[in-house]
Amino acid sequence: MGSYSDLESQHGKKIPDVVLDTVLNWLKKEKQEGSFVDYLEKISLGGPLLSPENVLTENLITSLKETGQGKKKGFVKRQLTDLKPVCLELGKMALNTNQMILEKSRERYLELSLLAERINLHFVSCQASLDMERIKENEAVFPYPVEQIDRELHEYLSRETIVCWEDSKYLHKWVKEHFENEGNKTLPYSGNPGPVRKRFAKIMDNDSPDKMESISSFFKNEKDLHSFLESRDFSYGLTDVPDALFNKLKDELKEELKLYTLEGEIEEGKALLLSENTIPFLRTVPVIDGEWIDHQMALYLEASGILSEDNYVFSSSEGIHPFALPPIVAEKSEDRIENISDDLKKNQAIFQRALAQAKEDLERYPWKSCIIRGREHIPLERYLALERKHWKGTFKFEEGFKINSWNRWVIDEENENQEGIAAIGNIRVHTIDIEEILGQVYESSQEEIDRQNRIRYFNMDLIKKWEMHKKQSDTADSDKIGGEGHYSAAYITDTEPIRKRLSEIRSTAENMALDLLGMRTAVNWLSQEFFRDNDFLFPEIEKDIDRSIASLHQLIETYNQQIATEIEGFSFADPFYGEGKKENSWETLFPKSYYISLETIREGVLVRARRIFSELSFILS
Repeated sequence: MGSYSDLESQHGKKIPDVVLDTVLNWLKKEKQEGSFVDYLEKISLGGPLLSPENVLTENLITSLKETGQGKKKGFVKRQLTDLKPVCLELGKMALNTNQMILEKSRERYLELSLLAERINLHFVSCQASLDMERIKENEAVFPYPVEQIDRELHEYLSRETIVCWEDSKYLHKWVKEHFENEGNKTLPYSGNPGPVRKRFAKIMDNDSPDKMESISSFFKNEKDLHSFLESRDFSYGLTDVPDALFNKLKDELKEELKLYTLEGEIEEGKALLLSENTIPFLRTVPVIDGEWIDHQMALYLEASGILSEDNYVFSSSEGIHPFALPPIVAEKSEDRIENISDDLKKNQAIFQRALAQAKEDLERYPWKSCIIRGREHIPLERYLALERKHWKGTFKFEEGFKINSWNRWVIDEENENQEGIAAIGNIRVHTIDIEEILGQVYESSQEEIDRQNRIRYFNMDLIKKWEMHKKQSDTADSDKIGGEGHYSAAYITDTEPIRKRLSEIRSTAENMALDLLGMRTAVNWLSQEFFRDNDFLFPEIEKDIDRSIASLHQLIETYNQQIATEIEGFSFADPFYGEGKKENSWETLFPKSYYISLETIREGVLVRARRIFSELSFILS
């Protein structure tokens, strides 16, 4: 790391050999007799006779007598007068250095251990966040246990659910894939125009020439770039396909699909779209032959209306299975909701009571029901006209094509070696996974349903508690390491962004490197300057500082390999992310580098070593 030649020596005194030998022999003897801590205890208990001043003075006198044989009378006395202060100062420096290393290296070793725990805590908290996300995802995709009546409802909806013509999600996806396959350019960052537009605008405001050139390269010309930035065009994630062209192709695809339904190749369908309902499978109610709705779905609608009248609401259904009944909460006032979802039996009893009342009320009406495909249906128009119906939500009628019929058509028309893919004109289209909408279910006993529900309620409660440890702003990319607004905390009180926490870890580790390597370098210089390159540290003190430095290297290696590499990869993939001079931006928190390099802190180590060297050797200057 450095040598004494890096210093301009201002210590004009050359240590006389007799003094140096005296101090070295004294240190050698004390090292042999025990540790430095043992020595400190010995001199604290031994009184003046065992003090280093007294022992060194006696040893120096003995050495002078041996070297002064045949010298003039008074030689020992004269030499003692001149050399005693230097001998005592050199001994004091040796003791002070051992004392400092003992305290500092052990202190730094403890701090390094705590810092390593912070790094582990970071990994644990991030892994816990991932685990919570997996639990949420699994809740939505794992097969859900239901009774026979609900399994039959699931089969019914799988046959009758439609994609509305006005729901352009699938058409949009197929058209975009078409342009991508044709070689058209897509926006970076998964092509989400909103966040990209903000980042590009920020770069333009900061007037960064290199990055301005980079974002301009995504578009054919500056006019197109400004159209995108001003939200006037290119809003579908393609930088060389104007919105008008994209919409034209999408409308043409829609008209082609409508022709297929008119010709009877794909079955057309109608549905009632409910704007306010937190039971996932009730948001789209199939309307058969334009006038009938399923009796069981009407019962669920009425039950949800009864719950609403009794000031109950369904909690958010995010992260639960699409065919699961969300937990119920009691709405006491506008600003206070009593959570009863932890009580599974009470939750089920409340809904079953509402369902029983709904069934009783619907049976009062003398309408003529109709059996369609083996299920009872009631006339939609008469149901909506009921003055005393409980469900009073808003809705609209939509037309579209049935997913089940569509999938059969795609499979019949699928391209060779491309399972589940067909073509309409030159646009490739895919089968639609109904399980993404309704999930998978399996028929089971009530005992198994209750057991699975207890597990699911437990998981939902676990997720809810974890959310207390995690805060998010309203900005995007919260799931990425260090993402804007993403907080991942192992403790509720830890509310700093990940990127700030990682910056603090890096800064702390670098400061410890300056301290430890500065101490090691200063000790080497002291040995070269005053001890003729002899070791003057006690063995356990030497071991302490070496152990601390080894821990430091291990920690830096862990940080560089597991954290800095991840941050760099994220930033490389997303080079415009975190731009600006905000307090927690990448450039503010990591002004030099994500990595810790001992080479780049070399000068800092030398500065720290000079200061330590001066503090310890001032008595001999």
